[in-house]
Amino acid sequence: MAKQFNYKSIRSLLLLTLIGLSACQKSADEIIASVAAADTKVLYISTGSCNSGQGITTYTTTATRTIERYLASTGTNLGYLLDYNYSGVFIPATHPRTIIDNGSSLLILNENATTTSERRVIKVPKTDPLSYTNYYANSTAFSGILNGMYMDTEGSLIVGKTTALEKISPNLSRVLAGAAAWVNAPAGTCATSTTGMSSVVTLPPVSAGVAGKIIYAHQGATAALNRLGMMTGTGYYTAADCVNGVQISAVTHTKAANITQDVVAFNAVGTAPTSMILIPFSSGSVTAKLIVSYANAQTSNNNAGTYNLNHGIVSWDVTETSTTAGTLSNPVVLYDNTTYIFGISAMAYDSSTKSLFVASAGDPGAVNQTTNGYGYNVEKFSVDFTNAATTGLQLTRQATNFMPFIRGGANTKCISGLALGN
Repeated sequence: MAKQFNYKSIRSLLLLTLIGLSACQKSADEIIASVAAADTKVLYISTGSCNSGQGITTYTTTATRTIERYLASTGTNLGYLLDYNYSGVFIPATHPRTIIDNGSSLLILNENATTTSERRVIKVPKTDPLSYTNYYANSTAFSGILNGMYMDTEGSLIVGKTTALEKISPNLSRVLAGAAAWVNAPAGTCATSTTGMSSVVTLPPVSAGVAGKIIYAHQGATAALNRLGMMTGTGYYTAADCVNGVQISAVTHTKAANITQDVVAFNAVGTAPTSMILIPFSSGSVTAKLIVSYANAQTSNNNAGTYNLNHGIVSWDVTETSTTAGTLSNPVVLYDNTTYIFGISAMAYDSSTKSLFVASAGDPGAVNQTTNGYGYNVEKFSVDFTNAATTGLQLTRQATNFMPFIRGGANTKCISGLALGN
């Protein structure tokens, strides 16, 4: 195993080199300031078993199982932060899933389908990753496959598992809704959401003292199971706590003005929502844009010459009028070129540069991603808000010579989570 890279040492060497080459043109302070401004943010990538859509086979036993680091500005590889394959660090079949940047540390959701007692959240210091600690573990709470984790404004974690959403308070206690998980088997327009929670985000509170609403994505083998739901921030007790729920393929989708204007249709089983990010956005009653990745086991969006939205990036309008009212509406397809986005497994957003990072399967058109052994790629898009209130957001792929922003390899099998930090 190669020696772990030290980001600070690499950055220092880069600065010294640039100073030596550019001393006749700029002062050292000017060069350091310019490099620091450009290279502050790091894109952290978790590689392990991932969700690329219903029916797509991804890596499990041959997954890389690391936390990787790249410069968010250039895609430069900074080496791995943590290797789950080291003997004695993690037991076999433990995979990192969702990552949350926590300042000087990362919170990482660990999944182990073989030894389920290893399902937990760990806290990993960025400067000394091998001194990680167990942040939270509870075999009752983490009784299903873990996928999706989000920290709300009060510091609680909302963790998705196969059948439900769990809430872990800032003092690391499991919070129940009655005797059940925080969101468990919701009824009303949120039914049925009990087999495949795939992602979760939370909204800021509408009023002080009341937790923000929860939005989740749920996938399954039928169209009715591929859906989004919005819950009150006070947990699920009755059907009234489901603020709004939608079956994805039952809602009319339009397309952003900058992509081909096919009529958006879906195949018989719909398409699975695999990941989500929330972008605050205020226009009239709209309080946020929810960006959702779609994927399934169809090999393209134009099978047999008929357009179906099988793989894509879609924005939904999020509206709120009170602590108990809100809607998910107006889905707009922002990008659907399956040459570059296929089997999306994770996304991250940089608000300072208005950049969207998207993890995409490395073998477009292949239902089994393990056959040829390609790593997952990361694509980078700029997000244009100019006409967001009328014709919607617009995405522009950022690429040199048509290549992905980060080209996958042996260290990206497969990308289960993305997070931006320092």
